[in-house]
Amino acid sequence: MTPVANNKKKERLIYIAFAFIMAISYDFLVWDHELGLGFFLFSVAYLVGFVLINAIFDHVRQRTFLLLTIPFLIMSGEVLFFGNRLVTELVPFLIIMQGIFLSVVLTLRNPHGTTFTLRGIPIFQLFLFPAVMIEIGDVIKDVFYIDFGGRKQAVRKVIVGIGLAIPLLVVFAALFYAADDIFATYFQKIFDVHISAEIVWRIFRIGLMALLAAGFFYVLIKDSHTLEKIELKAAKYDQIVTSVVLSLVNALFLIFVAIQIKYFFGNASFVFDNDITFAEYARNGFFELVWIMVIAALFISFIYRSFTYHRHSRFVNFLLILLIAQVGVVAVSALRRMELYQDVFGFTVLRLYVEWFIYFTIAVLLFSVISILKNTSFRIFFFTSAGLGLVALTIVSVVNVDAVIAQENIRRFVEEEKSLDTKYLRWNMSAIDVAPSIAQVIASESFHSLDESQKKNLYITLAKVTNEDARRESILEFHFGVQRAVRAFDSLRSGSPDVVKKINYYTLLEAMAEENRASCPAAFNKNGIFSDCVKQYRDNNLYVMELVSPVNGMPQYRIYEDNRRPGTFDEQYTLLFEHFFPNEQGVSLLKDGSVIVSDPALFEQYHYPVVFSGGDTGPVLGVKRVITSYPPEK
Repeated sequence: MTPVANNKKKERLIYIAFAFIMAISYDFLVWDHELGLGFFLFSVAYLVGFVLINAIFDHVRQRTFLLLTIPFLIMSGEVLFFGNRLVTELVPFLIIMQGIFLSVVLTLRNPHGTTFTLRGIPIFQLFLFPAVMIEIGDVIKDVFYIDFGGRKQAVRKVIVGIGLAIPLLVVFAALFYAADDIFATYFQKIFDVHISAEIVWRIFRIGLMALLAAGFFYVLIKDSHTLEKIELKAAKYDQIVTSVVLSLVNALFLIFVAIQIKYFFGNASFVFDNDITFAEYARNGFFELVWIMVIAALFISFIYRSFTYHRHSRFVNFLLILLIAQVGVVAVSALRRMELYQDVFGFTVLRLYVEWFIYFTIAVLLFSVISILKNTSFRIFFFTSAGLGLVALTIVSVVNVDAVIAQENIRRFVEEEKSLDTKYLRWNMSAIDVAPSIAQVIASESFHSLDESQKKNLYITLAKVTNEDARRESILEFHFGVQRAVRAFDSLRSGSPDVVKKINYYTLLEAMAEENRASCPAAFNKNGIFSDCVKQYRDNNLYVMELVSPVNGMPQYRIYEDNRRPGTFDEQYTLLFEHFFPNEQGVSLLKDGSVIVSDPALFEQYHYPVVFSGGDTGPVLGVKRVITSYPPEK
């Protein structure tokens, strides 16, 4: 192997090593962990490691795209602070997509100064996964093929030799094992290794991720990863036909815009004459207006693209600008409708995102007018708009939307005495983001004006914070948002002990709701009455603990011994213990067969442990005791 080829081989091996390090890091930092510190560390490690290695080997070719590291790092940091659905569900996906795109464009060769297009990138022509799979063969070859003193030898030959020797080793080892007891004893000690299925799965997934990552890196460092020249084409539309279509569409928009100006920005007689509120008028047809904006924007883009690649027409440009202006009025109208609706009914995530989307649409419309006046190419317009979209998405993701909504809705409730939708706070928002605002409203005088069901929703929302904190056991799951929410909850402890007691009560209920139990045997399903069961093995005996919760009547707890012989129910199961609970109390069966009773009147929970006496009587429920944590301490 020549020195140049040897250096190339070492370079590729470094990329393979980096791929394995990243696969191991992902498995230890991210896999099976809650979003938090681990995900952030992995994202930063990949970005820094990839840029550094490619800089060392002079593969960083499109330095302009280093700007993409800014939204990448910002979004990576967001998982440490926020718990809303955008951050927990969409942002991780966006980070992965940004990481892939940044890796591709940063290492892209362009020796001839070819105009940048996405279609000109070879890996996108073949699609990402097939391109990576093609390179995996070369990755394996580099790993198992080495050079000894200029003589090419393959490790695969050694592997073949080992494979041929295995049958002989098995035969001779079996004979030695049978021939000598001392050898057999040592043999058992040497091979007394227990490998769990989890370890096998972990090794497999690390190896698979490493191979895919290494194949991806191989694609990026090859000479074929070069921007190809793509002839830019666009459909040519007849100017007369286009002018007619644009004129008619403009006429329709002009009628609508005139109505909007009259009733939304001026005279409000229509609203009053038809006995409807501005909020109702704003809600009706709002999303239709959003669709009008989207469809009109696509329509304008198609025409704009065609006329930038073909001859220009000032009249068509005038009609395009007129249509853009009227779409802008529609956008302002939709924005005005949303403001009116939110003023009456408050904020939600969807309403706020749609409002921000309209602001972004207005910005793109303004940019499109400037582009038409300056005869900007559609390619530049497209990539600039995409860049604006990434900036807008980054800004939106930085805003803690759930916290903003909670703060504003609670402010309206406290200062303006408007209604507070506590169900929305409980079911649709991140508890760790809204906890500080909820803690403030609970500590305020306005809290007493809420009914019990509304208070319960707020209690349960704060209860989720405690359970979220308890679930994050590893430092890799550390989350600043969770800690902020916990501090907000702790602020209530000294000033509102009664409130804290109620929150603790619902915390236990929420934790017990996540308890997973096996279903009851078929023999226990009688008359459609709901039953909950767990099985316990003790002293070679099998017991079934059953909790029956009839719609009308007292919950019943029973302990049966499973005789493990077929027959009637009484022949197979022997009733050992039975207990009835007052029907006004909530009763929950735990995994160990014990019972927790919740008293909603006193906001307390009591634990009944299962006591195995060891005598002929079998297991029974022990004496109850008050608990404040879950699971109950032994």
